Amino acid sequence: MTDFDAAGMRLAIYARVSTDEQREGQTIDSQVSELERFAREKAWIVAGVYKDDGWSGAVMARPELDHMRDDARKGLFQAVLINDVDRLARDVAHLGVIKRDLEKSGMRVIFRKLPSETSPTYNLMVNILGSFAEFEREMILDRTRRGRRHKIEVRKQYLGSLSSYGYRYVTIDRASGKEGYLLIDPSEALVVRQMFEWVDREGLSARRVLNRLNQRGIPAQKGAHWAKSSVLRVLHNEMYAGTWHYNKSRGCEPEHPNAGRPYRRHTNSSRRQCPRKDWLPLELPESLRIVARDQWERVQDRLLRNIAFSPRNEKHFYLLKGLLWCGACGSRYVGEPARASSITVAWRAAKGSAQSAMRR
Repeated sequence: MTDFDAAGMRLAIYARVSTDEQREGQTIDSQVSELERFAREKAWIVAGVYKDDGWSGAVMARPELDHMRDDARKGLFQAVLINDVDRLARDVAHLGVIKRDLEKSGMRVIFRKLPSETSPTYNLMVNILGSFAEFEREMILDRTRRGRRHKIEVRKQYLGSLSSYGYRYVTIDRASGKEGYLLIDPSEALVVRQMFEWVDREGLSARRVLNRLNQRGIPAQKGAHWAKSSVLRVLHNEMYAGTWHYNKSRGCEPEHPNAGRPYRRHTNSSRRQCPRKDWLPLELPESLRIVARDQWERVQDRLLRNIAFSPRNEKHFYLLKGLLWCGACGSRYVGEPARASSITVAWRAAKGSAQSAMRR
């Protein structure tokens, strides 16, 4: 095999940074520059540069990594130069698969921060560093998770993120050390209050609220037109009444991945709702409340009644729907289909007898 230090060796450069690392100032261009300078010092020829910008090291399927592996099989270069082990993968199993695949194609895998040699000791060092990279990734995730919970549970601060319609989040100013903060967007907050008024005072359904918003040309948060899901997201959002919840959902791998998207930047690219008991509530100050608590609760009741009493949500006609009241809770009875139940059979028999009497 070609020696590592042979001048004139053709090699490919592979670089990767995740989104979190970009926020910390670790750019992919600086990583490539270091590798190119290292190659010049060794008198190696750079045959290609492959950059996965914003991709997690826990993901094995990356577009530029696959492109580099395909070119390696074609013999377009003799070696692959990478800055460190964790740039190739942060999963020790993935690391072994990728490294072995490249070596089967006759490639040398060179890590800039490791000694240039081929020996069992070198392979052991790579595997140990790969295990440390995986351990470090898990530790980072755990620290981030605990830090967020501490900020909410102990410091009672809103966690900076994409804010709901009606709010704006001003990010932290690292130069002055000023914390990020949440504020109300006056124009959007006016729309939110109007939506709650329409449901509370006029009894409008979510679909009628949607039609009214689009007829008046009120733009949505994303795009010019509102969708029903966006309307319901606003009307069900308890943040407007002063309570924001953290940990309502968690990242997870999609159960049915989109076949048209072979690449996903993160393994947990889908969301799944957490049990209500795991939610962490945060009470917002009075200045950040857009609607009154009692109005928000009335709107939730109205939306539930709309679901129960909407003709679109029933398969059968019920004669006494909405006319009977529960003596225990005071709620109205609505029809619920049941197969071969005695009530259903009796109702059908009574309806048939009444129709026969009318025909006579």
